[in-house]
Amino acid sequence: SWQLVDPICTLVFSVLVCYSTVGVIKSSLSVLLEEVPAHLNFEELHQSICNVKGVTNVHDLHIWSIAQDKASLTCHAIAENPESAYNEIKAIANRKGIHHITLQLQPASMGTDCVTCDGVGCFASTHGDE
Repeated sequence: SWQLVDPICTLVFSVLVCYSTVGVIKSSLSVLLEEVPAHLNFEELHQSICNVKGVTNVHDLHIWSIAQDKASLTCHAIAENPESAYNEIKAIANRKGIHHITLQLQPASMGTDCVTCDGVGCFASTHGDE
């Protein structure tokens, strides 16, 4: 009768291990695939950045996890006052739990087209351009 207990215990232990690793595998894949973290809303963040006073042409926005609980953000935009825009966008990101940001803010005096993108790889947003 004890010979039956070993395979049953092995099966129960295997099910517990599989169940407990599913979440770790999902979060690891999310980081490896550079997905937008589940607790962040891409459209909401994009709109918040577009709503910053003096900021237009928000494009090339990327939000991803660099570790399980560490989000990162990069973005290109045109700003009338780049220093003020940087501080406000940084505050928006920090409120959402994003503490690693890289912003490329081009002064509005240089024109409305992104000078570094050359139209390649950038999506020019119409949000906030009113």
